[in-house]
Amino acid sequence: MNQLDPTSSRVTSAFPLSVGTSLAFESVFQISSPSIDPDRKIPQKVNLGDYNELWINLKTLFRNMMGSLSKEDAQRVNSHNFKDAIIQEMDTIASLVRNEGSSQANLIFYTCEYKKLYSEENKFTVLRRDSTDNQKIYTALQDQAIVLILKELKQSASLRVYDTEINKEGSANKKNALIITHAAYDLLSQRNFSRLDLLESHSGVLKSKSMFYTKFSDGKNIPMIPFIKGMFPVFGDSEHFRPGDIRLKRAVIEMATKNNWTQITTLAKIKANIQEMPNRLYADVLKELL
Repeated sequence: MNQLDPTSSRVTSAFPLSVGTSLAFESVFQISSPSIDPDRKIPQKVNLGDYNELWINLKTLFRNMMGSLSKEDAQRVNSHNFKDAIIQEMDTIASLVRNEGSSQANLIFYTCEYKKLYSEENKFTVLRRDSTDNQKIYTALQDQAIVLILKELKQSASLRVYDTEINKEGSANKKNALIITHAAYDLLSQRNFSRLDLLESHSGVLKSKSMFYTKFSDGKNIPMIPFIKGMFPVFGDSEHFRPGDIRLKRAVIEMATKNNWTQITTLAKIKANIQEMPNRLYADVLKELL
């Protein structure tokens, strides 16, 4: 990359990675350069040796890179700039895992297209769609950059493309995995892993499945809501689902609180409690979603 490439001026941190990506890895690897925030305390140290695999969403690398650009650079960057910079970041991450990780974790980059998710949209599920010019430009740049990455590097065991559910092929031989993704929906694939933990960009916080509910919209306030597919259309998330009717949300929270739901509440109990809801319209909607 040269100085004419806007991504060469992006904000980084202790590692030569976009700031949000670097801050995540500062929870994993020993830093040799100063962090962007010298007073920042690492939330917890993550031992990569606890995992068989490290999964990284290419769209998250793109998102973090776009967020690290100045407003001026973001307006003049193109998909080829992103392609080159993301491939460079992939190489940097691979080097860190190989040389600093002290583990045998298998590094897997992936992308999801979510076509099935959008093809199954119905009156009970409202998905997020681009509505502004900036959103449409962002998505076009992202999609074009990923096409270019796949064209240059080719799909392989370490560079995978999925429609909606990740690691479906690995469900018979489950592994412990660490994942970096901003798409909460990806975390529903936890059933395809023996263990799946999330390492958040920017914060560097490690979250096990018992904390995945925080990825719902306003999730930190609803620890009683189990992280299951049927709750996404009700509570929404930042990437794919718009929250449902506020009255339905309140009714579900009231039901969950009354019946002592937790992150390990079974689907059978949830369905049984729904049968007892006084509002039959809400009960019918939830039965449709589950």
